[in-house]
Amino acid sequence: MKRAPEIEVPGDEAVLPGSFVYARLQVPRARPVPMIPASALVVRKEGTLVAKVSEGAVTLVPVKLGRDLGKEIEVLEGVAAGDEVVLQPPDTLESGQAVEVVPTVG
Repeated sequence: MKRAPEIEVPGDEAVLPGSFVYARLQVPRARPVPMIPASALVVRKEGTLVAKVSEGAVTLVPVKLGRDLGKEIEVLEGVAAGDEVVLQPPDTLESGQAVEVVPTVG
């Protein structure tokens, strides 16, 4: 018979049968994976793209996605850590268009 996975929860209180807890697990990776907001994706007939900003202009690049974590998505290929991307890009956005980078608040 296969055993169910178990986890040890620190704390003074007992976790009763039938109850649940929220947990965040830190899983080490061989290399960090860039995360982008889901709102930065551009979905077109060419596939899933991201609008990267470099030297004041946009370049639409194809991306390979990893896990979808709701508000954020892992990008396995196409975007590197530190790349600037357009949030909520309009459907009319094309490579080569000039953009002005606005710092995010928060």
